Amino acid sequence: IVYNFGAEYWYGSFIALRAGYIYDQDGEIKTPTLGAGLAYQNLQIDVAYIPSTSDTPLSNTARYSVTGRF
Repeated sequence: IVYNFGAEYWYGSFIALRAGYIYDQDGEIKTPTLGAGLAYQNLQIDVAYIPSTSDTPLSNTARYSVTGRF
């Protein structure tokens, strides 16, 4: 079983801060995760980052996403 925990905090309706943790005992992956988001009208930009010093598959990876609503 892989456990993923996380929390998100919105400041107003335009800035989001996220933090989480990945816990995989069998795969020996135990690392925090970080993220942030910006929202303006119908556009949202998100960034997620997995900092890690170990040789995990997604160590030091940043992911970006852009969401538009119409």
